[in-house]
Amino acid sequence: MAERKTREELEELKNIYNVFDIYSWSRYNLSKTDMYSYFLRYIKKIKEDRADSIYSYAGSLVHDLMEGFYDGTLSKEKLSEIYEEKMFEFELAGYKFDRNNEERNLSIGNKYNYCNKHYLENFIPIEGDNIKNIKLEDYLLIKVGKFLFNGYSDFEYETELDGICKKYIVDFKTSTIYKGDKINKERGQLLLYALSKVQEGWDVSDIVIGWLFTKYVSVDVPKKDGFTTREIERNEIGSKLKASVGSQLKKVVRYDDVFIDNILLELENNSNLSKDIPELLLIELGDIDKKKDGTIKVAYINKLRKLLSEYPKYSEREIELYLDELVLTNDINCIPIEVRCLYSFRDCFVEIPFVKEDLEELQDQIVQQIVKIHKLESEYKKNNDDKIFYSEIDRSNDYFFAVLSGYSPKLHKPYKEYLDSLGINKDDVEIEDDINDILLELGIDLD
Repeated sequence: MAERKTREELEELKNIYNVFDIYSWSRYNLSKTDMYSYFLRYIKKIKEDRADSIYSYAGSLVHDLMEGFYDGTLSKEKLSEIYEEKMFEFELAGYKFDRNNEERNLSIGNKYNYCNKHYLENFIPIEGDNIKNIKLEDYLLIKVGKFLFNGYSDFEYETELDGICKKYIVDFKTSTIYKGDKINKERGQLLLYALSKVQEGWDVSDIVIGWLFTKYVSVDVPKKDGFTTREIERNEIGSKLKASVGSQLKKVVRYDDVFIDNILLELENNSNLSKDIPELLLIELGDIDKKKDGTIKVAYINKLRKLLSEYPKYSEREIELYLDELVLTNDINCIPIEVRCLYSFRDCFVEIPFVKEDLEELQDQIVQQIVKIHKLESEYKKNNDDKIFYSEIDRSNDYFFAVLSGYSPKLHKPYKEYLDSLGINKDDVEIEDDINDILLELGIDLD
């Protein structure tokens, strides 16, 4: 893992840039998500009391393994094995995917680990003559107004094609894929990192940012008028492609045009049907239909051509067996090549579209938020009233406090008051066995 800046190095940077503090995206984003959690962590310096979630450890592990692969210290063949060993250690230490329900914890863990192991075993390395300057955990400094931010980009590289150079900034994500409005909501950190490259001299049009979702694979799937791209969780490749593959297997015909032309020529030359025609087809075709002069009717020949050109290569039973194996193995390689080649697989990279104005808007938002934080801090020093940091909690955001927050109701006063207002009186919610009952009372369905 790349070395992080020491406290002394950060102090030196403060002096160099003449700033009081250096912000991180996670710190800023926490203030946007929940100001009271920000108050507890950064003003009161109180440690989280619900730090048993495994997700951050698992995400960091995948990052470290990819770093090891690209710096040459780890072979691709070892990544999945190391991942499995480390995740076992995390789980043994008590870290959970779901800290409230053991059955659900095991179910989520099995799926999560399968997907990430599949990624580590099957990812397509970024390599080639046009790839250069690969960096992992690259340290970034970004000026935002009078404030200074720092951060570490997961993965960077440059491409050069036809004299055009592009800078890619990629964030590895082990979470659920972002789509629609979620993309705009979550893109802030990568926009900030893109700003750092602009400040280094890169043009906005030459910067590509996006997430690589390790739990998913992008598949180009055939359809009537071309192809469509689907993002599929890696543990469901077989089940999600079953219908499409089954449809394509039914379309595969046994005879090509050359074979059909030879059969028809033989029929026209000696008025006999070839012994190579299947018996079932012969039954459907019926006896040879001739004109009075003994020649074969065109309609009959056309019917034979149509039957031959549509005659399936695989029986319903064969197709059923192929599809069963596809679901069982979760691997399309068990499917015959003429269908398998119709599907193209690649790692799931979601590119984030942005323009210069997006970077300007982000800077304005950051400056306004930090100014707001400073005003609240100053007011708190005067009156010592923590209510000025209270977060508004309702049905639209209570999932964060119930499941994702690192602070329990014992420390998080606004969340405790919210629970009380709903008649949920739990003194120690975070360790109760019946937490799922509470979540249901909140209207939160974890399935």
